[in-house]
Amino acid sequence: MKTRTATETFLALLIGSILIIANGAWIASNNAPIVISSFSATSIDAIWNTGTFWGRVVFGFPGFVENGWVYFWLFLSALLPISTFGIYFRPTLQKRLGIWIVILSLLSIPMGGGFYIGAIIGVIAGFYGTEFPKPFKETFVGKIINNLRFKPEIFENITDNPRSLHIAAVTVIIVALLSGLGTSLYSYNLDRIYPIGPSTPNIQAASNILLRGALYTDISVCVSSIASITTGIIKWLTLSVLVFILGVKLTNRNVSFTQASSFSAYVYVPESLLILMPLMFPNEPDLSLSHQYFMIPISWPLILIYISRLWAFIILVFALEKTLDISRGKALGTALFVSIPYLLLNYLLITPAIQVPGIRIEFTAGSALMMLLLSSIALLIAVFLGALKTE
Repeated sequence: MKTRTATETFLALLIGSILIIANGAWIASNNAPIVISSFSATSIDAIWNTGTFWGRVVFGFPGFVENGWVYFWLFLSALLPISTFGIYFRPTLQKRLGIWIVILSLLSIPMGGGFYIGAIIGVIAGFYGTEFPKPFKETFVGKIINNLRFKPEIFENITDNPRSLHIAAVTVIIVALLSGLGTSLYSYNLDRIYPIGPSTPNIQAASNILLRGALYTDISVCVSSIASITTGIIKWLTLSVLVFILGVKLTNRNVSFTQASSFSAYVYVPESLLILMPLMFPNEPDLSLSHQYFMIPISWPLILIYISRLWAFIILVFALEKTLDISRGKALGTALFVSIPYLLLNYLLITPAIQVPGIRIEFTAGSALMMLLLSSIALLIAVFLGALKTE
């Protein structure tokens, strides 16, 4: 008899497979990638001369789906529903078929990955299959999903067990690779548009990237993505130390450094959203020339950064509330008290010192002064919420 979880996994994989095949069939009917844009333009001049804020997303990569190549990707994708039925009717093969489902889902990305939703479903369900018969919430991918959903249960089983720290380190490494790949690809293609500077764009590259949805890459992107692991680990250790000193020791909480490090790792999970950054070029891709709203620069890639940072902060609040056994108000204050020195260390010291290629937010003298003012206000709010109160 099939369990409810097995049935739900089967249905999710089936939906993902249908999306992937439908995406490929749509591209095959056009013999070209599908570019969806909020602004219709046929020339690069029309893009740069518009005063509106717009963006585009591409399903299928130019050079990978034309001239019949899409049928090769469709053939591989046809193996997905076969594996899906196999994983349902032969549960003993779940671990083996789970790996193949992950691989096949990733191989669907050149033709759009089922509008990317299908590929994501396939990767999640495939990884879950590799840990069968564990309950979903106890698997690695299940913990990641529950963390993004602000499920506090994920922090209940964090103990001094070295395995918790091992899982935390793996989480940080995977997130660093994903975010590093996204930001490296974006910055590399930005350099192709402006090889010398914003005043001298490469019209051909700009047309390919902004109009056709092309995505250039070379070995430097892979090197930068791998190098971002170092930055990710340093940032994780910095946050862990600050949480342990300012959130645990200063308030006499009975939490070890291993526990603090373990739950701090999950704070970084939303940064994996940055893998989507190369797919979302705005009309003006140079982040320093983005539209300004209330002194805040806005572009599609920057919106991803803002969302990931806010999401991470909310996870930190939930983690502190559950792990330190404190009220949500005090958890908010503690999160602010920890985040301010962390952000200052990250943006003013760690990121400039390491210089890994990718997206870096730099501050002018005026913006740095404003940042210090806002940080001071946040620290006052943190103290008011009881961040310094001991047990």
